[in-house]
Amino acid sequence: MVVFMVLAALDRCIGCRFGLGGKLDEALKLFTEAIERNPTSSLTFGGRAALLLKMRRPRAAVRDCDHALQMNPDSAKALKVRGKAYRYLGEYEKAKKDLQAGNQIDFDDETFAMQKFLEDRLRGKERRAMARAARERDREAARG
Repeated sequence: MVVFMVLAALDRCIGCRFGLGGKLDEALKLFTEAIERNPTSSLTFGGRAALLLKMRRPRAAVRDCDHALQMNPDSAKALKVRGKAYRYLGEYEKAKKDLQAGNQIDFDDETFAMQKFLEDRLRGKERRAMARAARERDREAARG
C-alpha cells in the first residue's frame, strides 16, 4: 500500500511538471494513473481538476473537485478550481460561493480579483433584471 501511495505521489509530481511544460495530455494521463493508484488523495483530484480546467474541460474539473471535496471539505484548491470552472460554465452564484469559501481557507489575490469580478457581474445582472421587470410593468400599465 505504501508503495502505491509513493508511486501515486510521484505520478502527481511528474504530472504537475508536464502540465507546467505544456504537455497537457501526458500530464492528464499521469494524474489519472496517480488517482488509480491512490483514489483517496484529494490533492491529486484537485491537481487533475486544475489541469482539466487548463485544458478547457470545466465540467470534468467540477467532477474532480466534487470528489476532492467529498474527501476533504476544506480543500481550498478544490474550492477555488471548482469556482473558476463554474465561472466558465456561467454559473456565477456557485462560482462566487466556492471562491469565497476557498479564499477564507487560503487567501490569494488572483482568486479575490475573480471573486470581485463575479460580484460585479451578478450586481449588473440583477440591475438588468430589475430594469426589465420595470419595463414590463410600464407596458402593462400603458395597456391597461
